[in-house]
Amino acid sequence: MIAEFFGWVFNEDGTANVRCRLSGSLPLPAESVAVHVTQVTELRDEWVMSVSASVDIRAGEEFEASFAGLPHGLYEISECTAQVVGQRLQKQHIQVSGDVCFQFPMSGSSAHAKNMVRDMRAQRTLHHRATLTTPTAATSSGSHFEMVIFYIDAEVGGLQNLRGVSIVPLNERGDIRNLAQSCARYVQAATGLPVEPNPLMLEDYQRDNPIFAVHIHDVFARDQGDAISFARSYANDFATMVAFERGERPRPAMMFLRDQHGYSLFPLFPRPNRNMIRPMANTHAHMLELYQPNLLRSPSARLVAELFTQALAETDHGFRMFRYWSILETVAVRHIAENVKVALLDGSPILNGKQLQRNTGEKSARVYQYLRTVLELPPQSLATKWSDGRSVNLEGSRLPIQDTETTKTVSLWAQVTAFYKVRNDVAHGGAFDISTAQSDPAQELIAFMFKSAPSVLEDFARAATLSEINLA
Repeated sequence: MIAEFFGWVFNEDGTANVRCRLSGSLPLPAESVAVHVTQVTELRDEWVMSVSASVDIRAGEEFEASFAGLPHGLYEISECTAQVVGQRLQKQHIQVSGDVCFQFPMSGSSAHAKNMVRDMRAQRTLHHRATLTTPTAATSSGSHFEMVIFYIDAEVGGLQNLRGVSIVPLNERGDIRNLAQSCARYVQAATGLPVEPNPLMLEDYQRDNPIFAVHIHDVFARDQGDAISFARSYANDFATMVAFERGERPRPAMMFLRDQHGYSLFPLFPRPNRNMIRPMANTHAHMLELYQPNLLRSPSARLVAELFTQALAETDHGFRMFRYWSILETVAVRHIAENVKVALLDGSPILNGKQLQRNTGEKSARVYQYLRTVLELPPQSLATKWSDGRSVNLEGSRLPIQDTETTKTVSLWAQVTAFYKVRNDVAHGGAFDISTAQSDPAQELIAFMFKSAPSVLEDFARAATLSEINLA
């Protein structure tokens, strides 16, 4: 059967009508026809709506399809389907012909719109392979890189093209054979039972563990580190969108990188120390025995522990620091009262811009007071030098503090205010821009703490988490 479209009418109320004439026949009886419309853009075709009409499906029959709520753009009636009588999910495809392309609102004939669709599709390869430039490379020299980041544990529905990027689902699936064989060998050695991996289990695992690639065709970046940071951030944003839609977050598994010097494929799985309970190097049984009863007994301790593990899994540096700060703020509220005046470690008052002593009604002051009076701070040392070449010691740590010509001391209050500045920028602007945070000594400290010492805030959050578990 063929559906021929003709006689477009565009109305002042923003609706559009088109006539359709059927010819030919269908293999099975049908009771309604659905007309499917896609929007044609410079990057891809996207389905936007379907309208149905209950008609007597036979040769020579005509019906009218109406469309409402279409945004300005270029469209095509991509297909028609007929619903089989009594079979709600069974469809029969109908070939489309005639004036299937149109602009909304109307601008030119359907033939003109068809030519525009043809030309737009012909130019897509240029848009798909467009060069993406990192923010830091936009004002400096750099190099070109091709990047592919592979994700597991989530399904994407078909090839998706964006400007400069292709999202490609792979036919291959995750394979558990090596893991299953290792487990079977252990069971046989431990019990003497000749266990064999179940073939159906292997098939189920492959079906449930899809792989897709985020292929960034050309990145212009300052250097390789800049390119990797840009690509991972871009791919992570897409993974976040997949998580919103699918309810499951993809995990990065591998990365491919190519530049003028060569190419490499390397893993992106978490580092081994991410799976260790600090400060000990191994997950000893007595630590689990110590912590688990407290976690079971205290929902609040379990909450903080879960927040900390989620922060460890966060791949975006700024978001991770935001999560660590949220942990400290959550815990500080439980232990520090409001309106308590705060002072430096030497006892001198901490003043605000009006020369009044700050108090714990401010979030930053409350976290500071918690770190100062409740939490036993972990030792800190930074290998990174200050901009003038001096070593850096952090006040409040258990390391000796030497304020000499070759050593710079960063007060605990300065650390807290620096991290709070990063927290605010991420909370209110979505990111922290290092490039604009180096115009004076205070901002230089903020940039330094952000770039050189993420472990400082992480260790604060870890110590607070363990303290909450121990107190439960």
